[in-house]
Amino acid sequence: MNVFKEMGCAVGKVSAYPKFLKNKKGKVFGYSVLLLFFYFILAYIIPCFVFQARTGGFGKILDEYIPEFELYNGSFYIEDPVYFNSPGQSYVDIDTTEYFDVDDAYDFAYGYASVIIMDEEKIFLKSNGQVQSYYYSQLDLEFDRSDLESWIPLIYVSIFIGLPFIYIFAVALFFFGVLFVGLIGLIFSSIQKANLTFGQVYLLGIYSRTLSLGIKGL
Repeated sequence: MNVFKEMGCAVGKVSAYPKFLKNKKGKVFGYSVLLLFFYFILAYIIPCFVFQARTGGFGKILDEYIPEFELYNGSFYIEDPVYFNSPGQSYVDIDTTEYFDVDDAYDFAYGYASVIIMDEEKIFLKSNGQVQSYYYSQLDLEFDRSDLESWIPLIYVSIFIGLPFIYIFAVALFFFGVLFVGLIGLIFSSIQKANLTFGQVYLLGIYSRTLSLGIKGL
């Protein structure tokens, strides 16, 4: 039985599982790697292409949504104010024409999951439950919109280099996750008196994850 036929049987034909026990370790490993490859395409590669096609990429996003700005000598300037409010979720208010009160910002932030408020002299942030505020003079940072533009090629290179490592990590995580499936399967095997070894249950666990991994990828 070829690998692709095995994938179909692993999803919809329970009677095929005893036959999987006859597969050699090399074939089972190859099945796992190919299964994770398909998952990787669904979960990472296709979304990258869709993002690029729909948005035009980071460069176009920068051109359309990020106004001219500059952080220099402890002072921040932005050409056009940026405002976004999703009640209870996210709040963004970037405006260098007026100042905000930090104490009021702390009180206001309780109603949102994430907050970014910026004026000419300071920034207020809330993310993952952590609330912080800084004066730009404390940060010793200087950058502007052109710096963001220069980072775009680096972002694409980082993604290109990072994807293989993500794939390798996903494969390792898959085999580790099957350990828990195997332990549960071993309990059921004992209850049903199926007399399966842990190695056999682990092998069946690999095939049993085909459907769940496909759904997760989609």
